[in-house]
Amino acid sequence: MICSEDFKNKFHALIDPLGMSSKESCAMLIGIPFGAFNNAYNYGKFPQIDYGIAIAEFFGVSLDFLFRGADGEINKSSNIFYIRFNKLLDTLEEKDKLKQAKLLGLPPTIFHNACSGFYLPAKLAKQVAGFFGVSVDFLLGLTDERN
Repeated sequence: MICSEDFKNKFHALIDPLGMSSKESCAMLIGIPFGAFNNAYNYGKFPQIDYGIAIAEFFGVSLDFLFRGADGEINKSSNIFYIRFNKLLDTLEEKDKLKQAKLLGLPPTIFHNACSGFYLPAKLAKQVAGFFGVSVDFLLGLTDERN
């Protein structure tokens, strides 16, 4: 279970102003299961990516905002996405970064951002995860299970 006090605080800051007394109704309104809502709200547990996307879209915020540290900076030594993405790239025979971007079907700027530890847009994260045969949740560091 990957939990973050910062994520919990951000989730509260988004939820609490809604003034809904029923957390189950709030989860339904957002479009996520109550269990995922409850774990995020009470423990700061990161939801699986589909639920994270639903939360981000509902509140009009980015996944970066939801899942990054309070200061918005990327700590590469503890950024699981950065470590996993670059380790997966290391498995490719092609070492040229522009050719790797093309191989993955990513625009060069987005590829560069991913190599630097920024999250990929959801559609592209699914594409990259599929290419490497891992789940999006694994790629983003939300689980340790590859599939």
